[in-house]
Amino acid sequence: MDIGDPAQIAKLPAADLVYLVAAIPSFVHCEADPRGTWRVNADAPVALARYYRSAFVVFVSSDAVEFCGKTEYGRQKAYVESILLAWDHVAVVRPTRISREVAPKVADYMLGVAMNRRPGLYRWS
Repeated sequence: MDIGDPAQIAKLPAADLVYLVAAIPSFVHCEADPRGTWRVNADAPVALARYYRSAFVVFVSSDAVEFCGKTEYGRQKAYVESILLAWDHVAVVRPTRISREVAPKVADYMLGVAMNRRPGLYRWS
């Protein structure tokens, strides 16, 4: 499925809870193809969160917003955060680098954020 295609998004099923985790997290790829990566990293999460406005949405951002804001990837994530944090059905989780070893802890943290259903910014480190 092309998550950047509004026609494809319209085919998605209804949901009560949505995690937005898809991204192209490569700094090199984002710098080399800012337009293409913007479609996946910025346009798609905003469109999906808008589509699922009756659900609670957890968007996984990145600490690149704080520490790498001058990179294309950091700008893309910051753009999405700036929109989604204004909506009352979205929580933004901003983790540090996710490795295989810490992935289960991050998943547990995101589950807790979703279960609380409180919009806002949550940092995980």
